[in-house]
Amino acid sequence: MDYLQSKSAFKALEMLGFSKKVLIALFIQFMFIFLLIIAFIWFGIQAFSLGGAFGFLSKTVAPAAGFLLKKDSSKSFKDDSIGKVVDGSNSLLLGEGN
Repeated sequence: MDYLQSKSAFKALEMLGFSKKVLIALFIQFMFIFLLIIAFIWFGIQAFSLGGAFGFLSKTVAPAAGFLLKKDSSKSFKDDSIGKVVDGSNSLLLGEGN
């Protein structure tokens, strides 16, 4: 009975387009992506928690790259708007102007 159930299950999967080869290929792809994610997390932890050349590079290159890649936002952002927001939040928090 178990043999018949397994055969019918594999036949149903084949009818859906999932043969044994496709399932194995999908499993290998999943494991490869999973290992890449684990490696990414591992290197991220190593870069930002320990000293050394790798940590130094990741801590200095990332902000420098962000600074170099940022767009010129001086047209859409004014320094006065920061002061207005800070003043408004201070007055709200301190209860002034009610």
